[in-house]
Amino acid sequence: MMNEDLKIDILPEEGKKELMDFYEFLLKKYGISVSKRKKNLSEFAGTLEKLPIKPEEYQKITRGEWD
Repeated sequence: MMNEDLKIDILPEEGKKELMDFYEFLLKKYGISVSKRKKNLSEFAGTLEKLPIKPEEYQKITRGEWD
């Protein structure tokens, strides 16, 4: 059935949802991105420099809360 057309429209709505969930799972598993929009990460440039405390200090505080 690999080269045949899938007849997704014959599935009930719940089946369509399950199929889409599985499809998304497989995309993530194999590291495939189908996003058509590229993310502009430049808006985050310099964010770590503007933090009120160093990231290492924040990590220590957070881990200390787990103890």
